[in-house]
Amino acid sequence: MRTILSAPAWPYANGPRHIGHVSGFALPCDMFSRYQRMAGNRVLMVSGTDEHGTPIQVQADAEGVSARELADRYNALLVFDEVITGFRVGRGGAQELYGVTPDLTLLGKVVGGGLPVGVYGGRAELLDLVAPAGPVYQAGTLSGHPLAMAAGEATLNQLDHVLYGRLEQLGGALEQGLASAGRVARVGSLLTVFASDEKEFAALHRRLRDRGVLIPPSQYEAWFVSAAHTAEDVEVTLEAACP
Repeated sequence: MRTILSAPAWPYANGPRHIGHVSGFALPCDMFSRYQRMAGNRVLMVSGTDEHGTPIQVQADAEGVSARELADRYNALLVFDEVITGFRVGRGGAQELYGVTPDLTLLGKVVGGGLPVGVYGGRAELLDLVAPAGPVYQAGTLSGHPLAMAAGEATLNQLDHVLYGRLEQLGGALEQGLASAGRVARVGSLLTVFASDEKEFAALHRRLRDRGVLIPPSQYEAWFVSAAHTAEDVEVTLEAACP
């Protein structure tokens, strides 16, 4: 089965808003020159193998590529990994935000209100391949655990346009206030700060930590603004970020 795995919407340092990854199948060599000329949602890197099984990585050009068009053209599945973006950038995730319809979607513990659970969903003809309807067996000890499902329902019922509007305001305030610390990449409630180098980021991390604000220890990990955060929390963070 050909598969295009895409982790959409996370804004990396050099700007593209859509990351693509091709794995697990052979592609004709001339595809790599053609895909770069496609218009549409931008892709940072596509990787895979040529017809001889040789690993290939190709950097997308400035025009980018449509992952949906790429999948349709080569009869591949488009799979969105929304473990991070799911429900954080909107109720419909990144696929709703950017108007791209994948064949399958992967979601993580946000569906369980933070408790251990994973979810995949997609077109009926694909899901009907999974037992008991189809020949692909899938099972798990905690699948559909009542506690995780109850916590997930309670959490998702709180996600409305008012909350997303507030998350956007808080995220925007952080983005603006942290601009002096480095390049801020943000979409919705997800953001990170790219300092000039690792030494500069380490100094920012220590400064925040020493002043009671904990962020991921790497500039390649995301900060998450949540419903529990307030405007006062943002103000404290920005004050702590100042040298």
